Amino acid sequence: MFGVKNTAFSFRQQNFSNHDNEYSDSTAYLMLTLHNRVRQDLASGNFSWPPASDMRLMVWDQELESLAQQSLALWLSTSCTLSPSECFWTTPIKQFAQNYAVAGYPGRAPNIEDIFDSWTIFGSTKSMENPSFWKSFSNVMSASSFKLGCGQTVLEERNHHARFVLCYYDPGSISQIDDVIIDESFLYKRGVPCSECPYGTACNASSIYPNLCAIDDTIIFSSRGMSESKINIYHPMLVVLFVTSFNR
Repeated sequence: MFGVKNTAFSFRQQNFSNHDNEYSDSTAYLMLTLHNRVRQDLASGNFSWPPASDMRLMVWDQELESLAQQSLALWLSTSCTLSPSECFWTTPIKQFAQNYAVAGYPGRAPNIEDIFDSWTIFGSTKSMENPSFWKSFSNVMSASSFKLGCGQTVLEERNHHARFVLCYYDPGSISQIDDVIIDESFLYKRGVPCSECPYGTACNASSIYPNLCAIDDTIIFSSRGMSESKINIYHPMLVVLFVTSFNR
């Protein structure tokens, strides 16, 4: 029996503008920073892909975070044996794109960087044996996505620890076809960075992400304050000792 530690807890949040380079140990800030850094690299042509002319800055969305928390809590509290996509609760109004990963090691749970790398490592080479893994990469890199919210759960049993992470994206990648290796045309417009920013957005040369299109005075975290919900759940399951990704 697993004791669920910090089950589906809220990623701690702070308010930062896209011009702020201050370091924070907030898990939410870290996850968002990882997304925007790799999007900045891709938009600049530094990620083995052509540069993007319309790549947007991502912001943290509290509603998506809450949705991710509820999804994980529901999944852990039931005996659902279906795939995560079929077990997760999602709003009846809109299906958000999602990335899911679970990883476990003896002695410690993998960190957020390990989880994020499992979603993007394949895209850095543009070559892999399983094209379905492109979905996780495409959700991270879709130019039109600009809202991100995640939840996580850490489980432990004896000396084994596992971390479950679920992120929702709005509006998400348009590439949702199985077994198709995508190219940049599915994700963004190729061109000079910032030359085709969506209406109402622009790039700022003084920003830490100068090649990402942002709304003026964007607040990266859209929540009104820190949320620290705790849901205590117990659910029997075997620890997973490998990294896997799920998204839709």
